[in-house]
Amino acid sequence: MLSKKDYWGNLDDFFNHTVDLIEMLDLKRNWRGVNPKKKLLSELDEIKKIINEQIDFNEKGGIFFNKRDGSKDSNQIGDTNIPTLLIEQEVLVDKAETDLANKNRAEEYLKINDSDKLEKLLSQDIVIVNDEIQIDSERNNKIDQEDFGKDIKAERLESQKNNIEALNSSFEEKVDNLIADISPNDQVHTTEVQDKKNKSMTEVCNSKSTELDNVNAELVNNEINNINNKEQEALVGETNEQQTHKYSNQMISNIDIKKSKNKSVSKIVPPKVTFSIANGKIKEFYKEKITIKENIEIEILYESINFSENNLGLSVEDNFIVGIPQKTGSSVINFNYKYQDNIYKVSVNLVIVADPKDLWEVNEPAEDSLFPKEHEFYKTIKFNNNQNYKIIAASRRGRSHEHNGSFRDDHFEYKILEHDPSLVILSVADGAGSAKYSREGSRLATEQSINFLSHKLAEIQAFQDLEKYVFEESHTSEINKSIVENWNTASIQLFREATDYAMEKIRQKIENTQSSFRDFATTLQIVIVKHVQDKRFVSSFWVGDGAVAVYNQEKVRLLGQTDGGDYVGQTVFLSPNLEPFHQYVSITIASVHDWLFLMSDGISDPYFETDSELSSLDNWTQFYNEYKEVLNNDIDGAELNEKIHFFKKGHHDDRTLLVLLPHNEPNLSFTDESFTDV
Repeated sequence: MLSKKDYWGNLDDFFNHTVDLIEMLDLKRNWRGVNPKKKLLSELDEIKKIINEQIDFNEKGGIFFNKRDGSKDSNQIGDTNIPTLLIEQEVLVDKAETDLANKNRAEEYLKINDSDKLEKLLSQDIVIVNDEIQIDSERNNKIDQEDFGKDIKAERLESQKNNIEALNSSFEEKVDNLIADISPNDQVHTTEVQDKKNKSMTEVCNSKSTELDNVNAELVNNEINNINNKEQEALVGETNEQQTHKYSNQMISNIDIKKSKNKSVSKIVPPKVTFSIANGKIKEFYKEKITIKENIEIEILYESINFSENNLGLSVEDNFIVGIPQKTGSSVINFNYKYQDNIYKVSVNLVIVADPKDLWEVNEPAEDSLFPKEHEFYKTIKFNNNQNYKIIAASRRGRSHEHNGSFRDDHFEYKILEHDPSLVILSVADGAGSAKYSREGSRLATEQSINFLSHKLAEIQAFQDLEKYVFEESHTSEINKSIVENWNTASIQLFREATDYAMEKIRQKIENTQSSFRDFATTLQIVIVKHVQDKRFVSSFWVGDGAVAVYNQEKVRLLGQTDGGDYVGQTVFLSPNLEPFHQYVSITIASVHDWLFLMSDGISDPYFETDSELSSLDNWTQFYNEYKEVLNNDIDGAELNEKIHFFKKGHHDDRTLLVLLPHNEPNLSFTDESFTDV
């Protein structure tokens, strides 16, 4: 039983093809009677209307339903009150005359006497026609009609002839060929065709390309007439139901149904599927499956996978794409997938992401640039004079400056006073990235401040009095309290003078280059260490970002605070307007076993991203554990220089680290190791 959807779809196709056939027959044939085209179209509309009014399906969609009588049994077609509509109606043609006309036309058109060839051609067309006849015969056996007011027995022969011809042309390929074969000379009114039959036939014969299709159509019609005439003799005296079933069953049993080459084949439309696969990273192990976004049951045929690029480093194993990618960028993976027993081809893009470190370029600054500076600089010093300690430092150009082809803006300097080895001065500066001469500003700030302090410290009594500090007494004792107060006051004054001296040297550069103080902007950290017995008196000046801290495993002390600007990424730079000045100065007493760190923000920011992390002992302990081995064992700073060249996303600034740490090797002589790399 046909479904409701298929039934009405097939019925619409039948009527549409029949209308097309009538339009063509109006031009191609010589009608008898008054305006048969109009009559056919009128009858066709009435039939369609009756069917639409009376035929319906039950809720299961599998049984015909008579709207008017409520009949649900499709086998009640034989009811004598409901005539069965046969597909052979309307046109009565004399068989003998038609056979003779078809034979004459065939010989005239093709000029051949090969009956076998004609029979072969005829049989091919009849197979196509009979294929459709069987389908439509089954369909029409299911059609119940009510009040189709006339007795169709008298017109049965004529009806069979007309509608079989209609079915013959119901194929899309047949209709297209017939329409194409109609020459402009054929497009005349029906009455003109009847009056000029012989002349029109002669004109049609002039086109060689039209001849074959015309003959095929006529031979098919002739053969169908022969079949119908034989069938109609057996149908005499039988009821409409008997004739319908007998005709349909005989056609099914006697006709060998074959598929036409031109007949369209329905195909399953592939579903809309969004395929994707996770990105990979260059030279990192990869193991992923192809996924889909939609909730559809499909099977990805992994054995069909092939890659658009050779030597990609990937293969298929156990329904996974695995391997170590060797090429970056986007490549195509071609594969098949299975859906409802059909196989479809498709592709998906695989993206292999480059190592971020490989994306950074190393470019050199212009050769004629002012104030050139080496890209890397590191050195170390070991000292033994009752206080064994080591100073080690490294500074290198960051990846952002490498990529942009600019100089390193950081700088460091340290010095042990020759006339008083108990005094050590350390300094780190970070030039502003937006200031075109900040590399020179950082150099002047560190070197000139240390130069000033190395000459001035010997004259400052407060630093000499630190040796009188009584460690056996409380720090609140009168003597100790007085020593500390004088030391603090002297430190503030000394740092003010040292920074003023450095800024004066910067102003001299400004005059020579016709620039501004802003062009030399820099941060500055200065630490003075006075060794007394097993203690260290530490004075510090710190303006800007970075960090200065005294660390041991029990506590960490920041010698100041980071100076942020009004906006993210800003900071405060060295200037004459640092007021109140004393807020940038700190003092503390540390053990000889403590570590003293000075660093630019190129080091501090990746390890201490917030102020709370910068004050955290745990974070400093983690940092200490990561660097202690290198700092202890490095003999010239080269290892430290490589250590600070770490990669962390979002942190590519210049990096400078200066450390004073305890060193317990006995009998060390004074040595100074330094190295520069331009």
